Amino acid sequence: RHIDALIGLGEMEDNSVDLIITDPPYGHLEGSAGSKGLGYATYTDRNFDDNEERTYTLLEKAIPELHRVLRPDSHIYLFCGLAFDRKVNFYTIAPMMKAAGFHVRSIPLIWSKPVQGYKPPFTHWPLNHEAILFATTGRRERAGEVPVSDVLSVKPIFGKNKVHRCEKPEGLLQQLFDVSEESDGRFLDPFCGAGNHLLTARKNWMRVLGFDTDIQSVHDARDLLQKWDAEVLETNGAEQGMQMLDKVKKW
Repeated sequence: RHIDALIGLGEMEDNSVDLIITDPPYGHLEGSAGSKGLGYATYTDRNFDDNEERTYTLLEKAIPELHRVLRPDSHIYLFCGLAFDRKVNFYTIAPMMKAAGFHVRSIPLIWSKPVQGYKPPFTHWPLNHEAILFATTGRRERAGEVPVSDVLSVKPIFGKNKVHRCEKPEGLLQQLFDVSEESDGRFLDPFCGAGNHLLTARKNWMRVLGFDTDIQSVHDARDLLQKWDAEVLETNGAEQGMQMLDKVKKW
């Protein structure tokens, strides 16, 4: 849906979501690209609001809503930064999550990006990782895979294969689904971007809902889901394919 996350969340019922994986604004990009000082970073000629103060306020308001819509004993994964000199990072978001009622893992999961560093001469260390805050609304054991490490090594998406600036690879997302194991449930991404979180959830036969304020990202996400729906129909035939898709079409 082309809608602000706070408005979209406010329209949702209590205890209506089984799993959330989301990548909200980091508040780190302002001044690094696009029109410096305006709070926007540009990617493929599109603007994204990434002002640090607004991001912090947004998360303060959104996190209690995320707890409200999640069902008991459900999981949430939230990508975030670790930089201590930024107002928005794991160490400021985690207390918000705890105050809202989440059980927060005190140490983040780490997405390690095995990519080549910079060419000589050496100027600074490359940033080849991101943090993932993991929290639950309960402590029920899950039937999914047992994690072997809290460091997830998956190559990032490069070049023309990358539709959205912050797009995460399906291989990384699938590891989170394998652990949290949800099917026939409801998946929410309130900052859905181009929709790859939604697509991975649908491939795990979940019903999906995503919000974003960038209209092009919303179109990209819808196109991504429709393309996969078409592949299901082509692979399984119209009648069987429609039966398979019926359970993921209705929220």
